Amino acid sequence: MTDRSPEALLLAQRLFLHEVGVLGAPVALAEAAERVNARLRGHLARLIGRTGYTVLVARAVRLAQAEVPALEAYITVNTLDTGADGGLRGVHDFVLAHDGEQGVAEAGLIVMLGTIIELLSTFIGEDLAFS
Repeated sequence: MTDRSPEALLLAQRLFLHEVGVLGAPVALAEAAERVNARLRGHLARLIGRTGYTVLVARAVRLAQAEVPALEAYITVNTLDTGADGGLRGVHDFVLAHDGEQGVAEAGLIVMLGTIIELLSTFIGEDLAFS
């Protein structure tokens, strides 16, 4: 899914930077990613259910892992066998593992969030997804 719309990545970056601020410590990056996911989950689970949100996020994470292989070693989704809440696991480990690499963790998390937004826009349309 490397043909992601620039709008999805821009929205993901804006949401992420809004949560973390311009310059964030590694822990702040991880916490911001988790907060953005929790916010999306809170809003979308009412519309598509917890299982629907979990499936959406699991697919988005898998697609993001194909684009940013470093995510694969760390990021997983709480799926049906682990509680089905669509929560992300391993975000802190991913960020800490890439602490010394300028922008790698932030870019990976933005790609992951952008993929969630892009999949959502595929299902419900850009107008609703980007609003």
